[in-house]
Amino acid sequence: MSLGLILDVLRMAGLRSRLFVIDDRLRLSTRRPGRTMQYLVANRIAAIAGALTTIESDDLRRAIEGVTFREGLVQDLIDWHGRRAIACLARSGVRTVQVKGPLAAALYPDPRMRPFTDIDLFVDRTSVETAAAALATLGFVRVLPDPTEDLRRHAEMHLRDPESGALIDLHWDLVSSRALARGLHFDLGRVEGELRRCAARAPQAWEFSPELLFVYLASHHVLHHRLSGIVWLLDILLLLEREREFDWARANRLAELLGLERHVYFYTWALRRLGLGPPVPEARREMRPAVLRYHVAMRICPPETIFFPETRWLDLRRRVFREAFKLPPAAAGRDEPRDAEGALR
Repeated sequence: MSLGLILDVLRMAGLRSRLFVIDDRLRLSTRRPGRTMQYLVANRIAAIAGALTTIESDDLRRAIEGVTFREGLVQDLIDWHGRRAIACLARSGVRTVQVKGPLAAALYPDPRMRPFTDIDLFVDRTSVETAAAALATLGFVRVLPDPTEDLRRHAEMHLRDPESGALIDLHWDLVSSRALARGLHFDLGRVEGELRRCAARAPQAWEFSPELLFVYLASHHVLHHRLSGIVWLLDILLLLEREREFDWARANRLAELLGLERHVYFYTWALRRLGLGPPVPEARREMRPAVLRYHVAMRICPPETIFFPETRWLDLRRRVFREAFKLPPAAAGRDEPRDAEGALR
């Protein structure tokens, strides 16, 4: 059951962070409500903790209720704008693939457990300008990159509705052009057979097959979020739990086709070591990184210290892992373009 899996992740988060404990009666207790709240919000699991546990601290409970209420209002607004955007792009002849956001929230027992702050739409590289022009008719304004910049150097475009502040991110790749020279290239043209209609939520949109979605989410967690944020790990665990017939050989082939085999190899290794969720087979030896620094980092930084860092070490192990894998620091602001040059060479 997904509830059991989510609780296992919460318990591990509390154990590793040394901030809170969830007992057999699902009571969450903490001696540091303020620090615990910061941890839950930073990892986007405050709503999950509030929904599945009894919060003993009155201050922490009120803080979680306030955050959950605000996140719910934002989700409703963003989801409404997302549906309008998808319909508009369909009328303009732009094929859109919905990723993360509402689709990730649908993996949870209650979608309100999974907050999202924007709508992520994957489009063909040749359709970016057409898509931006179509969204402009709905009032969306291009925020980043600057209109004067060459889009070939970027992998996504941020558009904002000035009145509501709602964000839509148009993606046409995972990383910037400077990293593409090293083989990191998420090209929809290579994976046409892995797209299917997203009938349940937005009939005009498409979605990835479960295997391609795993490759995308794993690579996105590494390249964009630098392995931080428990919610993105939980998304992947819930996807694998839902897809009982998940084809690992197919996922491996897709990863190699897109030049993302190191990401999938890392995630397969990490999931096996964590022991959370459904059983995960060992990745193919051909996908193992050949460079020694990867294996040194994987030996001294077990996955529980990467995804669930101990607060007393101030994320030291995670920083060691990032250095070994040549991951750049995370962007300082929400709307700054993410550049992954040199990542996982």
